Amino acid sequence: MARGLADKIARTLPDEWLFVEVDPHGLVSAALGRSQRSVENLFGTVLDEYAASGPMVVLIDEVETLVTDRSGLSLEANPIDVHRAVDAALVGLDRLARRHQSVLVLATSNFPEIIDPALASRADRVIEVPLPSEAARREILEATARAVATAFPGATSLLHPAVLDQAARLTEGMDGRRLRKAVAAACGRRGECAADPSLVTGDDLLAELHEPRWAQ
Repeated sequence: MARGLADKIARTLPDEWLFVEVDPHGLVSAALGRSQRSVENLFGTVLDEYAASGPMVVLIDEVETLVTDRSGLSLEANPIDVHRAVDAALVGLDRLARRHQSVLVLATSNFPEIIDPALASRADRVIEVPLPSEAARREILEATARAVATAFPGATSLLHPAVLDQAARLTEGMDGRRLRKAVAAACGRRGECAADPSLVTGDDLLAELHEPRWAQ
């Protein structure tokens, strides 16, 4: 969704916007001090140089990895380093905002309760996106199944309306990512399907969704 928003911005605004996606997991390290240095380099050098070239949209997915709530940290796992990395991220965001007015930062999370409040206080907008409704889940499942059936024409039974209706009912509480993963898992559920996904059926999808790992 955030990627779609970035694309919408690029299409709507007259200027050409640069899109930069940050993987926060690549910045976190168990080595003392390394996370802080990586974060400082990201905001102080990499993003600063990109922003100097023109308008930019920055997407930070799973931002809780980068800006963890410091009040909930234990005394284990290098807490001082985590504190410093969070501090570096917040300072870096402030500096980026001061130096470059044509920068839009989008941060996403499935766990807002573990994000440091200092990040939320810096946000111009905080938008809660609810889990998809049954109708929305059906659309996501259909789009994913259609992609499979396009690549492997024998898998068209995934698109049977009754299969999609039942799958949508079975997946209450699942987000789009898990829905797509469930379809992918159905393609490898049986050995012959793993070797030839064109053999996957609607029954495979429904059987997969009854597995405990998809239960809420």
